[in-house]
Amino acid sequence: MNSFNSVSQAELAAINFAAGWALERNVKIKVFSDSKSSIEAIRSPKVKSNFVLSVKDNLYNAKDLVSLVWVKAHAGNLGNELADHFAKIASSCGADMSIPAPYSYVKRVCKEFLMNEWNSYWKNSTTGKRTEEILPSANLDLLISNKYAIYLLTNHGTFPAYVYRFKILNNPDCLCGEHGDVDNYLTSCIYTKDYYYHYYYYHLLLPTGAARTHWTRKLCKNYLFLNRTQGGSIGLACDRADQTALSRFVSGHLRSCSFSHGNKVFPVCAKCGVASASPEHILSCFRLSRETFETDPLPVLDFLRVSGLMDGV
Repeated sequence: MNSFNSVSQAELAAINFAAGWALERNVKIKVFSDSKSSIEAIRSPKVKSNFVLSVKDNLYNAKDLVSLVWVKAHAGNLGNELADHFAKIASSCGADMSIPAPYSYVKRVCKEFLMNEWNSYWKNSTTGKRTEEILPSANLDLLISNKYAIYLLTNHGTFPAYVYRFKILNNPDCLCGEHGDVDNYLTSCIYTKDYYYHYYYYHLLLPTGAARTHWTRKLCKNYLFLNRTQGGSIGLACDRADQTALSRFVSGHLRSCSFSHGNKVFPVCAKCGVASASPEHILSCFRLSRETFETDPLPVLDFLRVSGLMDGV
């Protein structure tokens, strides 16, 4: 057999030979095998391998002559131990057998090839340097779909420093005066500190160098982080202006918001005309909880539109 053939294929080849031998001599035999995977493959009605199908055909033709029995491996069964002994000898000096490579081997070879190509592209790419510094090599274990984790890794998102590159903003800096990238919001921005405190979080201390790579890998593998959307997520089919307004509302950065001595200042609510129109007050004005708002944000969105709190209004 070839080096790419599996142990299960070797067991199936032996069972196939025994069935052919019994059929040729018209004698009844009982085949003992410790390969549960081989027996399951023979029993399965969903097999697509031509090799396994040929074994099943031989067994069907010899159905009155061959009995197949599973035995536990390495349990002191003399016959089974002898079979293993001769199988090892046959693997190096036995007759040549042409058995196609198993699907598992083809899958592994394709995966290795694609990973090599991916890593080559990754290392030679002139873009994505930030991500490459954090994750120096491609790794399937770190495939993620959580958009917030992707923002963290790539620094691509609705950050001033990023949208400034596309001339959407005139300044790449945050309102706090620092460079408006993801690291600023996570580690030092005075305007996100209140948000983190509200949800019992604190600004992060990002490690540097090799420690940062290790930290990021741990973060990307953190199930709770990747599957957590603090306070839920808003699912609504709407245009970019609506999305921006809702995002600003959730983060507390409404268009009407100004700052005085580091504190947020909101105008008087246009609905009640009494209190400041902070996001919390707007929710209470509509008698909505944050959870209710996430499932039905349309009333708040209409209020933002009528009150001129949306871009372009």
